[in-house]
Amino acid sequence: MTNRFKIVIFSLAVALGAFGIWQSLLPYFAERHYKAATDFQNRYNDLPHAISEMEMAVKYAPLEAFYNVILGRMYEQYSETVSANAEKLIYIAKADKAYKTLIALDDLNPWYHNRVAAVNRLFYMNGVKDKPYAEMEDKEIRLAAKLDHNNPLFLLNLAFHEQNMLRIEAAKSLYRQVLHIDPRINEAAFNLGVLAIQDHKLTAAYSYFLQVYRNDSQFNNVVVNLAQTAFNIGKKDEALRLLKQQVDSHPYDFNAIVSYVELLQRMNRGSELLEALEKVTLRFPEEIRYRQAYIQILLQQHQNQKAADQIRILNSLQHTQQSALPNQ
Repeated sequence: MTNRFKIVIFSLAVALGAFGIWQSLLPYFAERHYKAATDFQNRYNDLPHAISEMEMAVKYAPLEAFYNVILGRMYEQYSETVSANAEKLIYIAKADKAYKTLIALDDLNPWYHNRVAAVNRLFYMNGVKDKPYAEMEDKEIRLAAKLDHNNPLFLLNLAFHEQNMLRIEAAKSLYRQVLHIDPRINEAAFNLGVLAIQDHKLTAAYSYFLQVYRNDSQFNNVVVNLAQTAFNIGKKDEALRLLKQQVDSHPYDFNAIVSYVELLQRMNRGSELLEALEKVTLRFPEEIRYRQAYIQILLQQHQNQKAADQIRILNSLQHTQQSALPNQ
């Protein structure tokens, strides 16, 4: 073996060793940039710098799925914060590229297909009305649900999509499948309740809203939907009880208290109505029409001094609101 050959072999060994050391350091560099990115995002609310750091993390570990997912979500979030549509589309496209990288790594992962569907929806929502984006969203949502057909979240997402596309019967079927798998998923039961009302199936709607209420009484204002539906199927006392309980436990739930007022009016519950309207005027003083209703009942009950006090407050509020209007 000549000296020159020995030198070549030694140089190759040194190069390979250096390359091996460099490769072993890449995960460390990637993790440092990932931690810096999360600091910028969570501690300083600085998404542009977080994205720069996350891009470096992906550069050092391009096959790390977790980093690509985080980067894609950051691109999506940033696209929602910028006002210029052209810039929005740039970051939506970057998110699309990140998620398609993930699909190239694992094309059987439904989560990745779900994110690609979401990105296609963003393209469409931000003015890119080309038909392929709508078709791709539809295709990817269906593929995600097919790849994990027992996962209620993918079925729920497909159900939302079907409902948005006005394929209502398909949406109902999917919502029922979701509840069969997991009856705690309130979005499915709530939407079935809304759809049942549209079909004039009030008893079914009541059952769905009651299911949601038992799971989470504060979900999406369900107590109001449940109470109104209960009232319309003849469960009037239950409707009032539900709303009174909500008003007492959540004093500033405007929807609940005005729904309570409405039902009391329909049932001619004078003294309870007066008390409820007084609560509205105290908790929501800017709501003039409820103060006007309160004054009317005070006058009907000959509580003239109270009515006079409320009229003065009403005049002051109307004057303030009129003054706040821009000059014509």
